[in-house]
Amino acid sequence: MRWILILLLTGCTDGDTAAEFLRMCGYREAQIRWWPGWCNGDPGYWYWTRFEAKYKGKDVAGTVCCGGWKGCRVRVDP
Repeated sequence: MRWILILLLTGCTDGDTAAEFLRMCGYREAQIRWWPGWCNGDPGYWYWTRFEAKYKGKDVAGTVCCGGWKGCRVRVDP
């Protein structure tokens, strides 16, 4: 039971999917970070993967949220 709770609280990562999605969205030099990011607790996303990359010449960091019926989206940190 404890392992299920830990999994639900920490989420999962999917680096390959996140890297491909970032590339398709125009992000370059993406560095995948192997700890989960956060997608506002939205149950429609199963994988939360942190990243750092370049977008339109600027350094950005954020989270790629993927899974379920919602596909993927990028959340960039402010």
